[in-house]
Amino acid sequence: MEKQRIILAQSRFIQEIKKSNFVVNLFPVESPEEALQILEETRTEFKDATHNVFAWRIGSGGEQQRYSDDGEPSGTAGKPVLNVLERGGYTNLLVVVTRYYGGIKLGAGGLIRAYAGVVSAALAECRPKYLEKYLYCSLVCSYAEQGHVKKLFEENEVFLKGTAYDEEVTFHFYILPFSLEKLSIQLRDLSSGKIEVNIIEETERPEF
Repeated sequence: MEKQRIILAQSRFIQEIKKSNFVVNLFPVESPEEALQILEETRTEFKDATHNVFAWRIGSGGEQQRYSDDGEPSGTAGKPVLNVLERGGYTNLLVVVTRYYGGIKLGAGGLIRAYAGVVSAALAECRPKYLEKYLYCSLVCSYAEQGHVKKLFEENEVFLKGTAYDEEVTFHFYILPFSLEKLSIQLRDLSSGKIEVNIIEETERPEF
């Protein structure tokens, strides 16, 4: 399965096409329930609009999908939006495209190009990240070693979650699987084999 892409923050994009105003709202979501709640809030915000078209893809492979033309001719709005998400490999994403009709009919082909075009333009302004598996881990080291351990974290793009200070120092952190082997070797070299990494769980989206 190809890697899927996600966005990390809500964004808004506005474009006028033949006197119709299109407002694209992109929302990162984790479940259909969350997507439905945000969709209803967006419909309320833009209740004076002609159409509030939407599409979402959710899941590690984008397997949960839904879309709606919201009154536009069948197949001219929601499905083109979903197609953009599928082609780009986006998941955990709700897209709501609000249209204020400007008096000029676009025709079926024009609508398909308009909806797909504004969503593509909105996504082009985002900075997506690949949805990758991370390992949530812990390790224990001495106070004398902690500075060296932190330097190794920086070298291996470790995301530090928390640090506990007792008789020794305990780090909790996230790391990509392909980086763990290198870090483990470096830690063993640093401590003559005493520092071991404990893998707690695998997760798709670290809580940075």
